[in-house]
Amino acid sequence: MTPMVLKPLNVPIRRPALATVVAATLACGDSGTGPAPSPDPEPEPPPPTASATATYRVAFEATWSASTHPTNFPGGAHFSPLIGAVHNAGVTFWARDGTATPGIESMAETGGTSTLTAEIQAEIPGDALAVVNGSGIRSPWGTTIQAVALREHFPLVTHVTWNPPRPDWCVGVTGLSL
Repeated sequence: MTPMVLKPLNVPIRRPALATVVAATLACGDSGTGPAPSPDPEPEPPPPTASATATYRVAFEATWSASTHPTNFPGGAHFSPLIGAVHNAGVTFWARDGTATPGIESMAETGGTSTLTAEIQAEIPGDALAVVNGSGIRSPWGTTIQAVALREHFPLVTHVTWNPPRPDWCVGVTGLSL
């Protein structure tokens, strides 16, 4: 069997604007009559707490329909349940122009998620934090929303869904940094 190679569709991804706040501390000497005293050493940062977790609402909205794509739109088209992972850069489940894992291949060809779930679970607690499951949606105009909790050392999200009725039709994001 030939390995499955995934090709990009060049569909724009809209991300919420992120704001970064940077605080700077300035130190001033006295009147300049002598050397400034050496500053105290920086204290060690506290260990990560619950505040080191960010929760995002991820929405998958199906806008693919016979009206938006009138040529050869297949009957019975829909999206399988979403599956994915919260992870770090130490693991990649699929990549542009790369070979898909057996779990991604199974999901893309049949909609089955058990192999991909096992692959993600095998990376926990090392390079993955959690398996993320969502519901399937009918096309067109369906939406599924789920909460995804990321942590400082697990800032990436991979999500994928099968797009039947054809095998090998799938959509998703891989290693998306939130």
